[in-house]
Amino acid sequence: GLSFVLARNDLWAGPAPNAGSIYLDLRAYYAAQHRDGYSPFTLPVQIAFALHEALLEHAGEGGAEARRQLYLARAQRIHAALSVCGIATLLPPDEYSSVLWSYRLPAHRSYAELHAALKAEGFIIYAGQGDLGRQIFRIAHMGDIQEEDLIRLCTALTGNLGARP
Repeated sequence: GLSFVLARNDLWAGPAPNAGSIYLDLRAYYAAQHRDGYSPFTLPVQIAFALHEALLEHAGEGGAEARRQLYLARAQRIHAALSVCGIATLLPPDEYSSVLWSYRLPAHRSYAELHAALKAEGFIIYAGQGDLGRQIFRIAHMGDIQEEDLIRLCTALTGNLGARP
C-alpha cells in the first residue's frame, strides 16, 4: 500500500508514541526523509507509478471541477428517473455533494427487496445508516460509469419502483 501523512510540525517535536510496528513508525519515516531524503523501506514502486498515471489521467480529464460536474450530471439523471417514480431525496437536492445522494424508500418496498432486485441487474445501492436504515437508500455516482450503465440503472430503478403518472 501507499499512504500519506499530513501533520503539523510541532507534532514531530513532541513525545514519541508507541508505533507498535517498525512499518507504522512515522517518526522513523520523518527522520529518514529529513536526514537523506529517502524512506527507510523500499517504496511500492508499482503503486507509486499507478498513482502518478491516475493523477495524469485525472488532470487530462479536466481535474477536480470536471470530475465534480460529471458526478453531478449523473446524480441529476438518477434523480430525474427516481422522481418519475415518486421517490424523493432525503434532503433538498442542492444540499447534496456530487458523490452520494440519499432517497426515501417507498412504503411498498423494503431496502432488502430493492437491494436484491437491483443487485440481480448488476447494481449495488447502499442502506441508510443507523435509524435511517429502514427509511432511505443511497446511490453513489463515482467510478467508471458509462452512458449505457446509466441508462440500465435508470431503467432498473423505474422498473423496480414503478413510474408514477
